[in-house]
Amino acid sequence: MNRRNLLLCVAALGLGLLSLAPVGPAAAQEESRYFPETRHTVRGLFLKYWTEHGGLAQQGYPLTDEFQEQSKLNGQVYTVQYFERAIFEHHPENQPPYDVLLSQLGTYELDARYPNGANPAAAPVNGASGADSRYFPETKHTVSGLFLKYWTEHGGLVQQGYPLTEPFQERSALNGQTYTVQYFERAIFEHHPENTGTPYEVLLSQLGKYQLDSRYPNGGTPTATPVPTSTPPATTTPLADAATPTVTATPMPAAPTPTEVGTNCEPVAENLKAPVTHAGDVFISNVEAAGLEYVEIRNLGAATANLGGWTLRDKNEVRQHYIFDEGAVLPGNMSLRVYTEPGHPYTFNSRRAIWNNCGDALELLDAAAHVVSTYGYGTHCAANCE
Repeated sequence: MNRRNLLLCVAALGLGLLSLAPVGPAAAQEESRYFPETRHTVRGLFLKYWTEHGGLAQQGYPLTDEFQEQSKLNGQVYTVQYFERAIFEHHPENQPPYDVLLSQLGTYELDARYPNGANPAAAPVNGASGADSRYFPETKHTVSGLFLKYWTEHGGLVQQGYPLTEPFQERSALNGQTYTVQYFERAIFEHHPENTGTPYEVLLSQLGKYQLDSRYPNGGTPTATPVPTSTPPATTTPLADAATPTVTATPMPAAPTPTEVGTNCEPVAENLKAPVTHAGDVFISNVEAAGLEYVEIRNLGAATANLGGWTLRDKNEVRQHYIFDEGAVLPGNMSLRVYTEPGHPYTFNSRRAIWNNCGDALELLDAAAHVVSTYGYGTHCAANCE
């Protein structure tokens, strides 16, 4: 064999070995999908699973890119990706279709909210399956009615897991409302009677978001940082009447921001809306939801207002809130801006968009927790809409 043919054989053998090399979730397919709503990409096995298991309605938007994380359950390190309602784990030791599994977020949340079995609804019960119910001897709990219908039609055991409780009443951490809920290994079902007659009568808690915020506060995981777009940097200048420094920042994309209730420009229930109104001189005067997000607060009075201990929050997602430090003041006839992204004097310090471009409802509370101003816009404006 001459030298030329030998080199060709070696090259062909190398290509053959490469084709046999194991692939991870990102390399399993060339397909990928970029989500401008949260500025993250889903690809390969994870995109395949996302598409085949309910997509946006079931899993939600991606909150991170892929990264390595140690499991709370067994201490092993897996390639994971966080979504609003799930965490995908790549398990190369398993054959398909079990090479992508979901973290047991319902288990984590139940243990966190009700440690040591503090919730009576988690106590095992004896039961039997009926015409509109199913008893699970594995966990000794029953699923029935609307919750059983949703469980059956949305992935069953693989997607939702076994029930961990009976149905019970629980106050939502997002909007303070009380709902009938039931915990499963990988989800929490909520009954929303205000949505009767629509596909949204049963909703899922955003467990992926809760876990991300809990485990990586303030966007602590590097892959939760949104991927930059091709939008050129823009320089923001202070308001004409505000003594704040100039800050250079990259705008966020002008796309609807995912929220658990009333997203993507759909009509929302009246109780989720807010009027544009205020009870004093200090109030929310504007919300910039597209591009570089901020909320403008104005003081119409002549006297300086002490904002120490005041809270600016999303009415329907109260975990999204900003508390002014002690000593924060707003001089009379002036304004300030509370930005979403880091790098500003007043900031939520979040690298993920907060205010939905289609509409949102905001509240401003004084140091005594009294609501002094509300501001609804777009789909969430109840009255005095601008």
